Amino acid sequence: MALSAAGTAIVLTTPDANRTFLSYLGEAHALQLSAAAQQAIKSSRMLVVEGYMWEVDNALETLSAAADFARSNGAMVVMTAGDAGVVQRHTAEFWQMIDAGVDMLFCNRCVSCPMTCCIIVRYTLHQSTQT
Repeated sequence: MALSAAGTAIVLTTPDANRTFLSYLGEAHALQLSAAAQQAIKSSRMLVVEGYMWEVDNALETLSAAADFARSNGAMVVMTAGDAGVVQRHTAEFWQMIDAGVDMLFCNRCVSCPMTCCIIVRYTLHQSTQT
């Protein structure tokens, strides 16, 4: 696995600002909250959770633990949505992370449509249980 240690991302952008990502997560499949990661988080003011990390097996446990650790050390938790496909494939985990305390979410217009639909459905379901 020596060749798979580093992840790689290539972004192809057209003149009209459309993007295509080619990514290889490398060792991210072994994502864990190591002592080194905890030390880095402890000395940070912000933890950024990249949306594409949801594609890694058992991401919720590790990313939630990192977010909890960051919050307990006074850091802000910020998350990117990745893309609409990530949101669609990992909706439950995505919302669990947001509900636990994401301070800021970054997404573009293509992702905001699925997000908006999710918010409307969640609000409607919440309201129906309140009556």
